[in-house]
Amino acid sequence: MDQPTRIGVLSGFEIIRTALATLLHDHVVVELDAPPWPADLDLVVFDRHACATQRHALTAAHGLVRLALLDDQRAGGPPTLAQTFATGGVIPAAASNHEIRDAILRAAREEDLTVADNHSQFDPALRLSGQEERTLRLVAAGLSNVQIATEMLIGVNTVKVYVRQAYRKIGVVRRSQAVAWVYGQQRHSRTVEPEASV
Repeated sequence: MDQPTRIGVLSGFEIIRTALATLLHDHVVVELDAPPWPADLDLVVFDRHACATQRHALTAAHGLVRLALLDDQRAGGPPTLAQTFATGGVIPAAASNHEIRDAILRAAREEDLTVADNHSQFDPALRLSGQEERTLRLVAAGLSNVQIATEMLIGVNTVKVYVRQAYRKIGVVRRSQAVAWVYGQQRHSRTVEPEASV
């Protein structure tokens, strides 16, 4: 038999904590509060309320453990702050118990998250390639597609492909949204970096 998955639950709502503990009764479910958190967690499931109250904890954990957001997804629009933390994907709260359980266990195993509600274009489980990431940084710097092609020594059509793929992966449709996303990622990175000693 497989080892039980260790799942942290970060929510200010007891009903959510209890429901997830019941759904995942055959796995280890740890209710989380302020850090430090156990180092051996496979996944942390959080909600928007936790993002508002435990943003620093989520920022610190962002690169250390996969984070899955249990949320009522909204179709379209730019990703929310909570969604930018969700490296393990977004699980629609309106999904069935079976779908939520399966999505949590897939995220813990680092598999792609696909659940019944496919209205949201944002899928943090899809990682940006190096070229897509570089293209987004150049977009955020204000360069046109032609200037990006010149900078990266590639064709304009290739730039368009990278831009389109990156937009799909981060869940945006406009250049201004992509710029906001890049700046949001830079803010997260700065808050996670250790402070330099003087």
